Amino acid sequence: MNIITFLMSQLNEGHEDLIRGIWEDGDLSMIENTVIEIVLDEIPDEESGEILKRLNALSEEKESVELEFYYPEESVEDVAVLDIKRLNEEKHAYLKELFHFPEYYGENLDSLYECLSEANDRKIVVTNLGAIDDFSLKVLNVMEDVAEEYHNISLNYDYDELLDEEE
Repeated sequence: MNIITFLMSQLNEGHEDLIRGIWEDGDLSMIENTVIEIVLDEIPDEESGEILKRLNALSEEKESVELEFYYPEESVEDVAVLDIKRLNEEKHAYLKELFHFPEYYGENLDSLYECLSEANDRKIVVTNLGAIDDFSLKVLNVMEDVAEEYHNISLNYDYDELLDEEE
């Protein structure tokens, strides 16, 4: 099952462009086997409200599509927003701060793997994908390995800024 996470603020900002960027031509009827998570960090505007109605109707129509809503207060501890630009600049110090790693964190990829494998269930939303470099790619590969092996973290990629770059 695919998981796609949106912040309501992203949906308010990008409206249909965000949806079109993820589903070809904005055709929501093509969605299958997907959990769509919306973090309600702000009130939906009129256009976003219409998109939410379409997504809700789709989830009622198709058993393989789920629509889930979260409030930031309820989910903030379980969601970490990994900013690739900041990762490239601050490296392991940023990871240690973001994930609240213990003092013994060795600031290397093996230690990252170890600390993430011991972490509680957590969703990681990766932003600024256009800034990926060799280091951040290695970090994302470690995170993907941990997610696959331990199933305690899930990686969600924020494609919003990639859409902005294409315009």
